[in-house]
Amino acid sequence: MAEDNRKAVGFCEFGPFSLAPVYKDQKTIMVWCLYVVPGYRNKGIGKRLLKEVDTVRKLAKLKTMRIDAHVDNAGAISLYSSLGFKKHMMQMVRCWR
Repeated sequence: MAEDNRKAVGFCEFGPFSLAPVYKDQKTIMVWCLYVVPGYRNKGIGKRLLKEVDTVRKLAKLKTMRIDAHVDNAGAISLYSSLGFKKHMMQMVRCWR
Protein backbone atom coordinates (compact mmCIF):
# COMPACT_ATOMS: atom_id res chain seq x y z
CA MET A 1 0.00 0.00 0.00
CA ALA A 2 1.14 3.52 -0.74
CA GLU A 3 0.38 6.23 1.80
CA ASP A 4 0.61 10.00 2.06
CA ASN A 5 0.42 11.29 5.64
CA ARG A 6 -1.19 8.00 6.73
CA LYS A 7 -3.82 8.26 3.98
CA ALA A 8 -4.00 5.36 1.51
CA VAL A 9 -3.27 6.66 -1.99
CA GLY A 10 -2.57 3.41 -3.84
CA PHE A 11 -2.49 -0.35 -3.52
CA CYS A 12 -1.57 -3.46 -5.41
CA GLU A 13 -2.94 -7.01 -5.17
CA PHE A 14 -0.83 -9.85 -6.51
CA GLY A 15 -0.16 -13.55 -6.16
CA PRO A 16 0.90 -16.68 -8.01
CA PHE A 17 -0.71 -17.23 -11.39
CA SER A 18 -1.65 -20.85 -11.76
CA LEU A 19 -5.38 -20.85 -12.44
CA ALA A 20 -5.19 -22.84 -15.66
CA PRO A 21 -3.16 -26.06 -16.03
CA VAL A 22 -1.38 -24.58 -19.06
CA TYR A 23 0.29 -22.01 -16.75
CA LYS A 24 1.30 -24.35 -13.91
CA ASP A 25 4.98 -24.52 -14.89
CA GLN A 26 5.47 -20.89 -15.90
CA LYS A 27 6.49 -19.62 -12.45
CA THR A 28 4.45 -16.47 -12.89
CA ILE A 29 3.32 -13.81 -10.46
CA MET A 30 0.09 -12.04 -11.40
CA VAL A 31 -0.74 -8.45 -10.52
CA TRP A 32 -4.49 -8.74 -10.01
CA CYS A 33 -5.13 -5.08 -9.26
CA LEU A 34 -3.08 -1.87 -9.23
CA TYR A 35 -4.80 1.35 -8.21
CA VAL A 36 -3.55 4.86 -7.49
CA VAL A 37 -5.91 7.64 -6.40
CA PRO A 38 -6.35 10.02 -9.38
CA GLY A 39 -4.77 13.04 -7.67
CA TYR A 40 -1.65 10.98 -6.96
CA ARG A 41 -1.09 9.51 -10.42
CA ASN A 42 2.07 10.31 -12.43
CA LYS A 43 4.08 10.70 -9.23
CA GLY A 44 5.86 7.34 -9.35
CA ILE A 45 3.52 5.54 -6.93
CA GLY A 46 2.41 2.85 -9.41
CA LYS A 47 6.01 2.28 -10.44
CA ARG A 48 7.08 1.92 -6.81
CA LEU A 49 4.28 -0.55 -6.09
CA LEU A 50 5.22 -2.67 -9.12
CA LYS A 51 8.88 -2.62 -8.10
CA GLU A 52 7.85 -4.00 -4.71
CA VAL A 53 5.99 -6.82 -6.48
CA ASP A 54 9.13 -7.47 -8.52
CA THR A 55 11.12 -7.81 -5.29
CA VAL A 56 8.66 -10.49 -4.14
CA ARG A 57 8.91 -12.17 -7.55
CA LYS A 58 12.69 -12.38 -7.27
CA LEU A 59 12.57 -13.73 -3.70
CA ALA A 60 10.08 -16.40 -4.81
CA LYS A 61 12.31 -17.25 -7.80
CA LEU A 62 9.47 -16.65 -10.24
CA LYS A 63 10.41 -15.98 -13.83
CA THR A 64 7.49 -13.92 -15.13
CA MET A 65 5.23 -11.09 -13.95
CA ARG A 66 1.88 -10.64 -15.64
CA ILE A 67 -0.51 -7.67 -15.53
CA ASP A 68 -3.60 -6.81 -17.55
CA ALA A 69 -4.63 -3.37 -18.79
CA HIS A 70 -7.76 -2.16 -20.52
CA VAL A 71 -6.99 -1.28 -24.13
CA ASP A 72 -8.12 2.34 -23.54
CA ASN A 73 -6.03 2.84 -20.38
CA ALA A 74 -3.10 4.66 -22.00
CA GLY A 75 -1.62 5.68 -18.63
CA ALA A 76 -1.41 2.10 -17.40
CA ILE A 77 -0.05 0.83 -20.71
CA SER A 78 2.60 3.55 -20.68
CA LEU A 79 3.61 2.72 -17.10
CA TYR A 80 3.84 -1.01 -17.76
CA SER A 81 5.79 -0.48 -20.99
CA SER A 82 8.26 1.79 -19.18
CA LEU A 83 8.95 -1.09 -16.79
CA GLY A 84 9.66 -3.56 -19.59
CA PHE A 85 6.27 -5.24 -19.97
CA LYS A 86 5.43 -6.32 -23.52
CA LYS A 87 2.07 -6.92 -25.17
CA HIS A 88 1.45 -10.64 -24.94
CA MET A 89 -2.18 -11.47 -25.51
CA MET A 90 -5.39 -9.94 -26.78
CA GLN A 91 -8.76 -10.61 -25.22
CA MET A 92 -11.94 -10.04 -27.18
CA VAL A 93 -15.40 -9.44 -25.70
CA ARG A 94 -18.88 -9.27 -27.18
CA CYS A 95 -21.78 -7.77 -25.22
CA TRP A 96 -25.52 -8.12 -25.73
CA ARG A 97 -28.30 -5.94 -24.40
